[in-house]
Amino acid sequence: MKNFIFFLILCAIVPIGLFAQFPPRDEDQLKRQKVVNSIPLNEKMNKPLIYPEELIYTKPRYSETKGIIEALLNGVKNNKYVAYRADSLTWAAPLTWNDVVKLAKSYEDKGAEAEGESTEGGGTGFEDFGGEDAGAGGEGAAGGEDALAAAGGGGSGRWPFDLAPYTDKMEIIEDRIFDKKRSDVYHDIQFINLIWVDPGNVRPNKNFISFKYTDVMAQLDDTQWKNHKNDQEYRSMREVIELRMFHSYILSVSGTEVQYLDQAEYRRNQIVEYEHNLWHY
Repeated sequence: MKNFIFFLILCAIVPIGLFAQFPPRDEDQLKRQKVVNSIPLNEKMNKPLIYPEELIYTKPRYSETKGIIEALLNGVKNNKYVAYRADSLTWAAPLTWNDVVKLAKSYEDKGAEAEGESTEGGGTGFEDFGGEDAGAGGEGAAGGEDALAAAGGGGSGRWPFDLAPYTDKMEIIEDRIFDKKRSDVYHDIQFINLIWVDPGNVRPNKNFISFKYTDVMAQLDDTQWKNHKNDQEYRSMREVIELRMFHSYILSVSGTEVQYLDQAEYRRNQIVEYEHNLWHY
C-alpha cells in the first residue's frame, strides 16, 4: 500500500511524459506508428539544444554543458555506449570512437574532393553559387557563427574533426502509441540520429551516426539544457526531449515519406486530429 501511494505521489510530481520510454503493453496498444522527426537546431526554439556554456557560469549539476551533439559524442568517446551507422537496418555493427572519427574524416575528405572538382574549369564552379564566404564558413555556410560556436569553434583542437556540419540538424525516430486503456498517446523514442550537413550547401545531407535512446538516457540526464535568455531556467536534455520542448517537422510516418514542408504540417495535423478522435474511444 505504501508503494502504491508513493507511486501516485511520484506521478503527480513528475510529468507523465518522462515515462515515455516505458510503452504500454501490446494488448493495450490500439495504434502504433513509426514517425521520423527532423529537428532544425538553428531555429530559435531549438538553439538551447546546442548552446554551450562554460562551467564558471553554470550550475555544477550537469557535467555536460556544451550541447547535445558534443554530449552524445563524448559518451562514445568515453566508452559509455556505442554508436551505429544511421543507414544500417540490422544494428549488428556497433561503432567505436575510432570508427566514428574515421567516418567523419571520410566525409571531410569527400567534401574537399567535391569542392576541388567544382572549382575546376577557370573559376566557374563553387564561387558562382555563393562566393568565397559561402564555402569558408560565412553567412552562406550551414549553421553560421552560432553553429561554429556551439561546436567549439571547429578548429579549436578539442575534437579530431569539425563539429559544425553536425550542429544544423538531428533526427528523432519514435513510435507513437495510442494506449486504449488510458486514452493517451505515448512517444516511445527509439533512436537519435546525427546528420551531416554540407557547409557549402552543395551536397545533400548524409546520415552520420545513430544512438539507441535507451543507451543514451543517462548521458542526456547529465547534459544541460540552458535557456540563454533566462539564467533561472536549467533542465536536462532528457527532460526537454521527452516533454517535447523543441520544434520539429515530420519526415516520414510508417515508412511513407513527406516530400515538402506543407505536407509535413498536414501530416502533423492529421495525426493530432486522429488522436483527438481516439480520446473518445
